[in-house]
This record gives sequence, C-alpha cells and structure tokens, in this order.
Amino acid sequence: MSLSHIVQCISKSASERSDSEVIELVDWFLNMCPLNIKPDVARDILRNCAFRQCQRDDVIIRQGEQGDSFYIILDGKVSVYINTEAVLDDPDDEATTTGGEEAAQAAVNATAAQPEQSQGPVSVSSLKRKASKGGTSAAIAAATAEKKELDRTKYGNFIVNFGAGKSFGELALINKDCVRNASIIADEPTLLIEVNRDLYNRSLRSVQEAELRERFEFVSRCNVFDSWPSKYRRQAAMSLRKENFGFDATIVRQGDPLDGLQFIVSGQAKVVVNIPMHPGQYPLLGLREFHFGSDEQPPTGS
Repeated sequence: MSLSHIVQCISKSASERSDSEVIELVDWFLNMCPLNIKPDVARDILRNCAFRQCQRDDVIIRQGEQGDSFYIILDGKVSVYINTEAVLDDPDDEATTTGGEEAAQAAVNATAAQPEQSQGPVSVSSLKRKASKGGTSAAIAAATAEKKELDRTKYGNFIVNFGAGKSFGELALINKDCVRNASIIADEPTLLIEVNRDLYNRSLRSVQEAELRERFEFVSRCNVFDSWPSKYRRQAAMSLRKENFGFDATIVRQGDPLDGLQFIVSGQAKVVVNIPMHPGQYPLLGLREFHFGSDEQPPTGS
C-alpha cells in the first residue's frame, strides 16, 4: 500500500472516509505502528484522526505547553529535546527509589503534575492557533522567523530521534492537566497522524498508561539508575521505548554511531567483538594495530 493512498484517505474529513477505505488501512496500520491495539481500535483511530504535515524545524511540541494531541509518524523524522532546568525535582525523592507498582504510579503522577513553564521558545503551531483566535499577524511572523532561524540549543538536550512508525505525545494526555515534558522538532518534511484527546482517551489511553507505568517500574528496579536524581530517572523512564528483535537479528553493530543504551528485558543476546577494529575506534588509547596471517588468530578478550 502506497503512502499517497494512505494520505489521500486520512486527509479527508472523518465523515468523508468510507468504511471500505478505513478497513483497507487497518492491517497496514497495525503493522506500521506497534501500539499493541485491537483492529476495532485501529479502525476508530483511522476513522477519526487528523492528518498533519510539518516542514524541517517545525516545532511540533514545546516543553511546558498544554498537550492536547498524540502523534504517529507516517513518514519523516523528528528529534526530542528536554530542557533539564525546566524539570522539577520530586518533593519526596523516595517516591521513585523504593521500587514497585506504588513507586511507579507516584512517578507517573509526579510527571503529570509538573506545572507549565511560562518562558521559553514557542512552537509554530501554538502561535498559529493564537493568531487564528484573534491574534495579530505578528504571531505568524514570529512563527515564520523562528522556523527560519531555529536555534535548537534553547530547547535543551537532544534525547532521541523518532522515525516512521514511532509515536509521541502520550505523556501529556495521561492526565488532562499535564503539560508537555519535552520538545519535538521535525528534522525533515514529516507526515503525522494526529489523535486528539477524546479519541486518545477512548482508544489508546489505558494501554499506554500501563506501558508508562511499566517503564517507571523498570527504572525503579534497575540499579543503573539508583544514584540518579529523581528528575533524571523520570526523564529516563519517559525516554524508554520497548523494541522486539527476532532470532539472529543485529541489535547493535560494532563501528556504528552510538544512538542509545539497550537493556535486555527478556531473552538472550550474543556479543561478538572484532578486536582489530579497536585501534581505529579508540585512537587516543594508542593501541597497536593487529595484522594477522592466514594461520594466525586474533587474541581473545578475557
């Protein structure tokens, strides 16, 4: 199924989408976006979602704004940024260190209760919304200027990239008073499925709330995060994404750029190291280069 066919369907108003069109997209949607939902839920989303196009450097979500939509990437790529100075510490640091379901729920509640920040960069979409509600043309001009001269450093630290099939924006919809905990910026022309709060609440909230609790429980149990301040543990939990790898799949490849840390929750993995690559990978260590003949074997690590 072509992307243009999908866009053609969801670009229509909900009332104009035929049952046959929507049903035709369900299998594709379930394969493209691993949301762990049933076909009838997928039909509801495809029937009632909105379609959104973004250009490079469009600020889709701004940290501190009130959130009212959840997004699924059809095509393109976005980056996630978090301003750590705008993230509050937990009033009771023990709430996220004791572990277990109660601690995880406390962390979810603390995340949902963070107040909106009054300062900081404003998203293009929010400026356009203000202008459409009676604002001046200066709002649109400011949005255009920001897009042309976007300085991403003011949005905080880069966290991760998301590509086609990934989703974002659920945290602000877990609680109706929750604000955005990160900024999301388009890296290239990007096509999005937009799910409003009402549609999210009836189709996705229960599943994703359970997944969020699972992420906080993992962080509370994993000793890697024991010494981290609570606000960074919360950020780690928000950044986690579960992925499944089949037998014999490559999880990471030696020599590729590092783009994150993987934790094995279940299953096993085999670590294979090509030692002769180390001198080129770590030039500052002054490692000698290995040259092996046909009958020689490289040394093995201990």
